[in-house]
Amino acid sequence: SHVFASESAREAVSAWRSHPGYRRSLSRLVFDGDRVIAAALVRDVPVRVGEVIVPQVDIGFAVCDPEFDKSGYAILFEALLTGLADAGYCLAQIVGDRFREYGFVGGVVRHGFRVVPAKTETEMPTGWSEREITSDDVDAVVSLYTRTLGVYDLAPQLTADIWRARIANGALTDTRLVFDPAERLRAYAVFSHQDTPRVTELGVDDDTTAALAAFDTLVRYARKRKIDVLTGDAPPDTTFAQVTLERFGVVWERRMDTRTGPLFRIIDGEKLMRSLEPTLAERWTLRRHATPYATVSLRSPVGRFSLVPSRDSLRVIVGSEVGRPIFLSVDALTRLILGFDRAGRVLNEANVHVSDETIRVLDAIFSRSTVWRT
Repeated sequence: SHVFASESAREAVSAWRSHPGYRRSLSRLVFDGDRVIAAALVRDVPVRVGEVIVPQVDIGFAVCDPEFDKSGYAILFEALLTGLADAGYCLAQIVGDRFREYGFVGGVVRHGFRVVPAKTETEMPTGWSEREITSDDVDAVVSLYTRTLGVYDLAPQLTADIWRARIANGALTDTRLVFDPAERLRAYAVFSHQDTPRVTELGVDDDTTAALAAFDTLVRYARKRKIDVLTGDAPPDTTFAQVTLERFGVVWERRMDTRTGPLFRIIDGEKLMRSLEPTLAERWTLRRHATPYATVSLRSPVGRFSLVPSRDSLRVIVGSEVGRPIFLSVDALTRLILGFDRAGRVLNEANVHVSDETIRVLDAIFSRSTVWRT
């Protein structure tokens, strides 16, 4: 087969398979006789949704021989998604706009910064220091990631084994760690040079001194490597963002990464709703005044459930419907539950007509997300 014919492709596949979450039993090959015509690899990477850690897989290297383009992909995804549902996964993630036809949707909001090092004066706070990452730093990095980047919706939950694998396969070759005077890890930055130099991950403790130390590390790194303009992705609701904007005039941008970013798909809607019930019930308590108590039932190819609100609580009834259900496709349900769009827009684009009360209930429960993802 020439699906993975090139040496670079084989090396990339080997690196993917070295990930601690790689699941050979869930990965799939499609054959025509003894010839591989399509393939996809799977790795287990749970993500956060609200207050819950949800079982999710990353699908990588989903490829098909051009001679079998349509039929090969159709067979591949039917087998792949069936296997993932049987294995108990709620969500799947993939990169590639062509996979939208299999129910995957995007909607991740990215925030980023742009700084000109030559025009930016910074200073490392007294007693603080920075250096490269080593395998001895893994436990501290896991803790920092978990309390900074790992708290956002759809953030992958990275274990110590995953961080060790990232170090071993060279993914963190250009990573700087920032320490306070007590030698506690307070920030980290991962740099990439694949296209143009940029910061692809930035985790900073939420205080002013840590922000100043992290920003000084970025600027000095860029100057040392003669980078004219340094860009990067980072959460917008942090002290780092506030400090760099107000004290240094750093430009921050917001964009919807719908074309080149990750796409998501619900695999098992009923299991997902069981997991999310506490988070959704908490959102209901924060609803706007005068939100109606209208029961809403939803049905899709990945499950059915009813939302039964009252003044003080919200019940999620999985596997049954109370009243006339709303029919949604997998991609529409994914957009709604993950907060990629407001309920009214999702239903309108799905050509579903419901009452204003229903839309207000759905917006209160599946609030528009401020998803940020590295």
